[in-house]
Amino acid sequence: MLGKLLKYEFQSLSRLLALIYAAVLVAATFMGLMSRRQDTVFLFGGSSGGSGFINSNAANVTFLIFLIVYIVGIVAILLITLFMIIERFYRNMLCGEGYLMHTLPVPTWMHVAAKTICALAYSVISVAVLVLSVLLLIVASGEWGDYVNVAFSELISVLRESGLTFSIWLMIIATIVQLIRVILQFYISMSIGGAAKKNKLLFSVLTFIVICIVTGIIQSLFLSNLSDALPITTTLESESTYVSVSNGSIWLQLLVNGIYSVIFFVGSTFFLGKRLNLE
Repeated sequence: MLGKLLKYEFQSLSRLLALIYAAVLVAATFMGLMSRRQDTVFLFGGSSGGSGFINSNAANVTFLIFLIVYIVGIVAILLITLFMIIERFYRNMLCGEGYLMHTLPVPTWMHVAAKTICALAYSVISVAVLVLSVLLLIVASGEWGDYVNVAFSELISVLRESGLTFSIWLMIIATIVQLIRVILQFYISMSIGGAAKKNKLLFSVLTFIVICIVTGIIQSLFLSNLSDALPITTTLESESTYVSVSNGSIWLQLLVNGIYSVIFFVGSTFFLGKRLNLE
């Protein structure tokens, strides 16, 4: 049943985001290809007189259009991904659609799990699309593509020799867990707000703020001192570079965000299953 819920969630979110992803990638590719033209100088005039001037102006206008599409697309990806993650949960679980969703023969935790997995997946996909768009822009321009390939190969080689590979993977995992924690923080805030008889949205916002304050106090009073007591580090040192990564602090953040995620997940399931008020 979890698979069916995931399929439903992915289909609902993919309708709009897929179009924005495609627009950003296409715009990045065309900007890179257009930058190869010697007569394309963004925001500057072309050769004086004749058709060359007209072609240059037309190229600049076209480049400007793609640039606008690219910038708007990036902003849209960030905002719409966040909005749809929140809106889907609020509308499906706390509003009119909640009557239908809660009558399905599915345990409450499965609803929360499906929405969390889908939200996490699209957050990662959105970041991946943004990174891919930058790479497409560089490679399509033809000027920096070779340098990027060489730099990437050297970076991989240095990481393998230095032992920082484990630290980087650890940071990636910690970042993903932190993202899950943030998603579930939105969900538990809305779940607690959904227990109110009136002004559910206001209570949700206030709950989110209170959770931020409480976790901030815990971070400043306890976790910062504990992090200093975990001096496990991995160091990369060369003639021009010195990088020191504290694996202890990363492990601590991973553990703390994991605990928060479990608490928020259980809390969301409890309030949706036992305290939800759909009136």
